[in-house]
Amino acid sequence: MKFEELYQHTGQMGWFQWNIIILLFLFTMSTIESITMIFVGADMPHFCQVEELENLSYDLQKLIAIPLDGSGAVSSCEMFNLDYSNYSMEDYLTWNRTLMMDNNTGVVPCSKWIYEQVVFVSTIVSRFDLVCGNGWMNQLVSTIYMAGTLIGGILSGAMSDK
Repeated sequence: MKFEELYQHTGQMGWFQWNIIILLFLFTMSTIESITMIFVGADMPHFCQVEELENLSYDLQKLIAIPLDGSGAVSSCEMFNLDYSNYSMEDYLTWNRTLMMDNNTGVVPCSKWIYEQVVFVSTIVSRFDLVCGNGWMNQLVSTIYMAGTLIGGILSGAMSDK
């Protein structure tokens, strides 16, 4: 059977075919919400915020205030325990980590964070500080969201049958 014969047998694009396309489109649009948490709850690169350093570039802030973790990357949840008000802007601009700090300089956990807006401008992670000790809350939000979708689907299906 050639294409022309098949085309004559099946006919042109009719009402049935358009209904199928519309239903598939509506189904796709209604299920797309299941992937929204990938974007809404995305993790953003972050580091501790030190208010005395807020006028400096991110790279300089990291050099001055943020220790390196075991892998050599900048720590996301700790900062050096220094009194940053004791230093001048010139000290910051010529900062040498080895000269300004000794091996006994301690680290403290962050209380505020700076989020680098490389991929996302804002997510629930940055809006509610769901990082470090609060990172588990991001998974909880995702679980509650999906549970609500499940319950809503069951209830709306039952209500539509009545």
